[in-house]
Amino acid sequence: MSMIANYIMIDKSELDKMKNMDNDELFDYIEELSEDSNVYDMDKLWDGVHSLITGTCASDPIKGNKYSEAVIGVKCFIDAEDCDWIAYSEIEYVKEMVHLLKCIDYEKLHTKFKIEDFISNEIYPNIWSPALKDLKYKESLYNEIISEIKGLLEFYESAIGKEKNIVVSIY
Repeated sequence: MSMIANYIMIDKSELDKMKNMDNDELFDYIEELSEDSNVYDMDKLWDGVHSLITGTCASDPIKGNKYSEAVIGVKCFIDAEDCDWIAYSEIEYVKEMVHLLKCIDYEKLHTKFKIEDFISNEIYPNIWSPALKDLKYKESLYNEIISEIKGLLEFYESAIGKEKNIVVSIY
């Protein structure tokens, strides 16, 4: 089964309600919210995006790093190893993330994109090895990651315009 990342816009009252839910309730509520149109589906490239913009895999989040938090959220609802990854970012943080994502130097990211690092760091999903020998495939992976960064930026800008917070679910 794949682990996919979804980003969901929610208002403050929904966020406050979610802060009082247990893992099962959160999971069910996220599934319900995911049927809405205010969702950005990054699918399986979330770890690749995180790795490219931070240099580390998403399983090692960098607390206080806005690039890391843009991908995985600022604060987990439930901080336990056996729970689904469901985190949130309040609108004030989303505004900071947008500013940083707008300032990304894509040329610099392109030179930083080393397939060997993705393989050695076991970046999810396990799709990187063929790119060692196929430059066209490597370039298409890079372009997919960049497309996800730009898509996330657009989604966050839309959230700001609607005064919404963001919930990130990865499972």
